[in-house]
Amino acid sequence: RLSVSNAAAFRAQLGPSQEGVLVERLAAGAIHCFDEIVESVDPSLLGPGFTAERFLRGWLLVISRAFLLDGSRATMVPVTDMFNHRPRDASARVRWDAEEEAMVVEATRDIAQGEEVVYSYGDELSNSNLFRTYGFTIPVVEAPCWTFLALPAEAQGVLRRHLPADAARRVIELDSRWVHPTLRTAIEACRGLDLLGSGEAPELRVRKFLDEFLGHWLEGYLQDPCLAELTTNGPSLERMLDPVEGRALLEVFSVLGRNNASSLKLSEAICLVAHRRALDASEKVGPNASQVLPAWLRPLAEDLCGAIRGSSS
Repeated sequence: RLSVSNAAAFRAQLGPSQEGVLVERLAAGAIHCFDEIVESVDPSLLGPGFTAERFLRGWLLVISRAFLLDGSRATMVPVTDMFNHRPRDASARVRWDAEEEAMVVEATRDIAQGEEVVYSYGDELSNSNLFRTYGFTIPVVEAPCWTFLALPAEAQGVLRRHLPADAARRVIELDSRWVHPTLRTAIEACRGLDLLGSGEAPELRVRKFLDEFLGHWLEGYLQDPCLAELTTNGPSLERMLDPVEGRALLEVFSVLGRNNASSLKLSEAICLVAHRRALDASEKVGPNASQVLPAWLRPLAEDLCGAIRGSSS
């Protein structure tokens, strides 16, 4: 609701993350639907309690609590929607029983008396996905991956220097596990176009593009007061990617990032730094080049190396 009542404050709270802009757009779309309903439906049918705030609240409840059945039907299931999301400690799962036409919650491990029953909303949901869809985040170290979404309007200078006009208008997503299809598409567009007519090798053009693109977004995170405070009191983002002590440092970051804004920013900053490290590692030659990275980052480094060189995934 803050994204509608005070959009500037909402964006400032989450910046430099683009999720604030996305949520603001989603909320604006809901308010647009409300306006159309008010204009086209008899007020006596809507009643005096049909307000923009109530409509937005109802809309948020539906998109954050509805279950998708048969791949198409969105259904509200009372009580079942009250279970919390904890992928690391999940003790149950939810499934649709078509024969019984019922939503079933079943235990996946022993559950102690008095223990909260929790399940996973999705095994591949990053903090960015969770915040955008449900309005909350989980500790950084518990996330199955870290992602970042780059809106083109915020990086036009960089994009237009390296990509054709149509590619420069597209959203680019990053995923710490592999080269996201949108990033791969941008890399392929960069490989195929020499805007300055320099005659540079495609691989060199791509490396320059990625270096400038990642640097553009990382600068905002490294200068963010919230992250600056966390890294002052704890380990640096670079040390977090150390192959030996990185996992333990992630635990420290999770303790420091206690609210949604800090967890979201930390997750996205880690994703950007991971891509920077993967880019640096891809320039090294030899079968052991990626061994300087933590194990979880090596698949991204190898995938990125292939994309830069024009190899198919």
